[in-house]
Amino acid sequence: MEKELPQHKRRVLMLAVPNITYNINEKKKKSLEENIARVAFLSAFEIEKYCNVFGLDKQSLEKLCERSGKSIETIESLIKSVWHKGICTGSILSILTEASLLVTEDAVESVVVPLLGSITAGAMSYWAVSTMLKRALNDIAEDARNVLMALLITEV
Repeated sequence: MEKELPQHKRRVLMLAVPNITYNINEKKKKSLEENIARVAFLSAFEIEKYCNVFGLDKQSLEKLCERSGKSIETIESLIKSVWHKGICTGSILSILTEASLLVTEDAVESVVVPLLGSITAGAMSYWAVSTMLKRALNDIAEDARNVLMALLITEV
């Protein structure tokens, strides 16, 4: 039956079938792993969007340098966050470490966790991604303010 269905229906069927064999377990895992790349891509795309909106992408910075007469190195030295340069392993580890510490602090503060299991794991996952995106947005906005202020001060 699985072979006769179109790809999207095959995936839905696979995820709905009870986890009764090792083979089914592995197929479900493989199917769900494919979502990880999509979610990660969407998160990375969102951070790139933030940089573009605030004018911290390479093309916007080059135009800013042309208008202001400043070098790209001078402008980039004002940008403290790692977001406009892309996400590297070190920044991801830093964010995840910070997020895990915040989750621990929040859990200790609330003392009682109302729901356990997959709902809590899902909420923590949502919270971690949401926190990362909020942090990226705040960092990028602050970098844009720093660049703007530096340019305004030199023009006056």
